[in-house]
Amino acid sequence: MKKICFLLLQLSFFISEAQTNNIIDWINSNSIIIEDTSLNNDLIDFNKQVPQKFIDAQIYGFGEATHHSKDFFNIKTKFFKYLVEKQGVKTFMMEESYQAEKSVNEWISGGEGNRLTILEKFTLAPWHCNEIVDLLEWMRNYNQNKSKEEQIRFYGIDTQIGENLNDEIKEFIKSHNITIDDELIKAIDGSVEKNRTDNPLIKLRACLKIKLKKIVCEILTNENA
Repeated sequence: MKKICFLLLQLSFFISEAQTNNIIDWINSNSIIIEDTSLNNDLIDFNKQVPQKFIDAQIYGFGEATHHSKDFFNIKTKFFKYLVEKQGVKTFMMEESYQAEKSVNEWISGGEGNRLTILEKFTLAPWHCNEIVDLLEWMRNYNQNKSKEEQIRFYGIDTQIGENLNDEIKEFIKSHNITIDDELIKAIDGSVEKNRTDNPLIKLRACLKIKLKKIVCEILTNENA
């Protein structure tokens, strides 16, 4: 029995090592080189070795191992700017609520407001940072003097926040003269109310809102000093 156990342990070690080597080989074969995460440097090395699948793709996804990490934000920003300027990408989607979408699009299209007012529209805490507002400001500058079709558009694709969605649905129903059962309207209102009272993200947002305003004001004051 001891010999069998020892043999099994040895086999497990070699299998594990083989799997690890396969992973390392895959990473080495598919990884790309970039200079650094600085937004001041172009993607020169990347331009020398752009993968064909990157060129052919229509949807690009950029994740992050941790929230609130400046380097991850910067890498995503560098690549988004590259895609806009080199490959004509005009749509930016992120883990944010649908409700924030309208205000962000108005602002990056030249609407009223400033860095502080647009930051307040975000419902998720990780996005209350300079890096996000810097990217939106870049979009706003890019969109200047461009037709609507040529402008960058922002979309929120997170469904965790349901605040005020019932009002928008009812306004849509009213404006398009849609006949709908009153019980369904009540169900819509009830769902949003349940989300408002039970969703921990909404509760957290309410607690952080005043603190975030103070932090952003301090950042803007330091920038303008």
